[in-house]
Amino acid sequence: MDDLSKPRFFSDSNTYEAVEEIASWIKGRTAYRPKIGIICGTGLDTFPNEISDRVELEYSDIPHFPMPSVLGHPGRLVFGRLDGVEILCFVGKIFFFEGYDSFQCTVAVRVMKLLGISYLILSNAAGSVDEDMRPGDIMVMKDHINLVGLAGNGPLIGPSPQVDRWGERYLCLSQVYDRTLRRLAEEAALEVGLQDLKEGVYMMVGGPNFETVAEARMIRVLGANVVGMSTVSDAIVAVQAGMKVFSFSIISNLCLLNYNTTLNIDHAENIAIGQQKTPLIAKWIRKFVANIFNQPA
Repeated sequence: MDDLSKPRFFSDSNTYEAVEEIASWIKGRTAYRPKIGIICGTGLDTFPNEISDRVELEYSDIPHFPMPSVLGHPGRLVFGRLDGVEILCFVGKIFFFEGYDSFQCTVAVRVMKLLGISYLILSNAAGSVDEDMRPGDIMVMKDHINLVGLAGNGPLIGPSPQVDRWGERYLCLSQVYDRTLRRLAEEAALEVGLQDLKEGVYMMVGGPNFETVAEARMIRVLGANVVGMSTVSDAIVAVQAGMKVFSFSIISNLCLLNYNTTLNIDHAENIAIGQQKTPLIAKWIRKFVANIFNQPA
């Protein structure tokens, strides 16, 4: 007979206690106690090279921690400093399409809560259904559409005693992406010469395949500017945990909206777009982190 206290989607490692073990293990291996955390998206795997005085931990060594299997996501946790500001950086996302459940996909955020992170910066590569957003552009997320969550795979699924330990589960999500952080990011962009920063709505889909023409058209009709396969679940968990969230998309490709096109979308090319933008993004994030750190208390 099934144990009703352990729903089928909730494994023994998907518990508060397991995440406490992860956080305790990490704390024992670094003296860093940052307040700002970053999760690097596709194409930004070289960003941690900007971090000085690094302490690097491999995901494979961290107890209970899932391993990414996607190109461009090496699986490394990096602590260090950006211009003197302590940060931590998860280099490698865990994707739903890899076969992990929603808890495992967001475990990095839950770990960050127990490590004392107050500000979370998320990045991703996304396809554009908006003619005003072209490959190489950067879009700051002002809102999202969680197609995966609306279909029943949201990150707050699980038995109440476990999920409630992280915070309020019946969240109001009208202000997921913090307005003050968006303003500070815009100011930082102007200071480093990052021109024409976009702002818009991101839709999360399950992947890993790219969208059909009909699906891309639907995404546009539903009000999204870009589409990707990550980020939203992390943002929701961060809000539950009381963090302030900022997220941006690197536009890696145009979604195919016309049946007559001969174009094709290639994952390796998407990674290359992100890597081309990394030097400028690094300058931007460096200034943005300083802006966060220097806010009036």
